Amino acid sequence: MTPIRRLDELTDKLADVAKQVYVDGDCIVINVVCAYEIPLGACNTPELILGWVTHLCEKNWITREVIHRFVALAAGENGVKIRRSD
Repeated sequence: MTPIRRLDELTDKLADVAKQVYVDGDCIVINVVCAYEIPLGACNTPELILGWVTHLCEKNWITREVIHRFVALAAGENGVKIRRSD
């Protein structure tokens, strides 16, 4: 992956990821290679979100940006607080 060097490149990348990972009804849709639907009820605790992250990381098409967006949407839509370790 090529590093992002300018603010407009970052903005474009975030917009692309927002088109790939979004909420549709009661599912988070990850549409990178094909539409992959994850029910919001299946990711409504920190443990369930982590389980999905582990599962998704086994896919060869996943990126950090897609994982980050998935976690943000799953936590935000379900009112789950995610603590950062840094």
